[in-house]
Amino acid sequence: MNRRDFVSASLGLATGLATRAVGSAPDDVPRRFDVAIVGAGLFGSAAARHLSQVNDSVALIGPAEPARPRAHQGVFGSHYDVSRLTRIVDPDPIWATLAKRSIARYREIEERSAIGFYREIGYMMVTPGGLGADWFDLPAMREVASDLEVPIEVLDDASLGQRFPYLRFTPGSGAIVQPRNAGYIDPRMLLDAQQRIGIARGATLIRDEVVQLKTPGKQIEVGLRSGDVLYANRVLVATGAYANAAKLLPRELEIDVRAAMIMLSEVAPDTPRDYPTTLYAKTDGEANYWGLLMPPIAYPDGRSYVKTMDGYYGARPLEGRDEIGQWMRGTAHEDHHHVLERALREVFPALDVRSQRFQPCLIADTVSRYPYIDMLDDRIGVVGGGNGKAAKSSDEIGRIAAGMIGTGEWPSSLPQSLFAARFG
Repeated sequence: MNRRDFVSASLGLATGLATRAVGSAPDDVPRRFDVAIVGAGLFGSAAARHLSQVNDSVALIGPAEPARPRAHQGVFGSHYDVSRLTRIVDPDPIWATLAKRSIARYREIEERSAIGFYREIGYMMVTPGGLGADWFDLPAMREVASDLEVPIEVLDDASLGQRFPYLRFTPGSGAIVQPRNAGYIDPRMLLDAQQRIGIARGATLIRDEVVQLKTPGKQIEVGLRSGDVLYANRVLVATGAYANAAKLLPRELEIDVRAAMIMLSEVAPDTPRDYPTTLYAKTDGEANYWGLLMPPIAYPDGRSYVKTMDGYYGARPLEGRDEIGQWMRGTAHEDHHHVLERALREVFPALDVRSQRFQPCLIADTVSRYPYIDMLDDRIGVVGGGNGKAAKSSDEIGRIAAGMIGTGEWPSSLPQSLFAARFG
């Protein structure tokens, strides 16, 4: 087996071929790289694709999605799903800019990889009067949409009822609709597309977990769980929710890992699905809550599910590898299902739900509310902290991180200070 065959085999889900760890690779697979990217999630895979355009000595290191999560003792990712909403309009111009630049490259990534991951069905944000803070700041969203020249529609309560008669929102609600360059992405397929392109350009995907970084000499020693050691001139750490739990960095970042959950409700094939991906806030006289409402989407099992997710993230942040693992392996996320069930009944009262299932998720929040994209010294950089908004923007976040680790320069018109790493 030559190096390119090994690289193709390492592609995993995107090709359907078996992956192989470096420890079992043939002798002609290099152990020395110019850049090693630790973490093969959305950020790391995007960075590998961009870096492979100008550098043919890139290693992307990270395990595949576990086949049996309940028994898995390794690390977990946050992209284990078939849908994440994508849109440009946002109350924050920085997040909107990151999204706009990423979305502009979606079709190119699909074409180059021959993997479809983007569905342009539009996006809608709904909020009642008086609940306009944070993600639901309507005036700020309108201003950002104007500044970035994003066409939107503004709907009042009556217009919402006419457009979507089967949905029920709090009386007096208003909405912003972004009909184009918005909808949802399949994060698994986006990940596979990024990796396929990077590998075709010469990047090497290594299905293993990095357990140690050492800097004894000119090159950084990258220790793998399999026992192998790789060497790199520079390392980009993109370990997501495990930024601190992996214990690879000299200091802990100020990141909180939140325990999130997703509810999937199986529905009949004839369920109305002509509404955009929706982020909504609702008040019912008891409590305010916000949530995500996806239209029915066909899942790999051949059934259609409505996905909902709300603002509940556990009583406190998860700390350490054990707590994160316990959350992802366990069923504690089901304790909150009644909140999502109530929200779904109220927003979609005529929905015929055939069955429901629940799955855990992870969200990594930074103090700055933006991803950390920074060099910790002249050889080790970090990218991480999605803040619940980053799947859709991961290509631009990865591009910035790739330029930073590749050249040592800041490759974006957005100020680097916004993305500076902060330490506890």
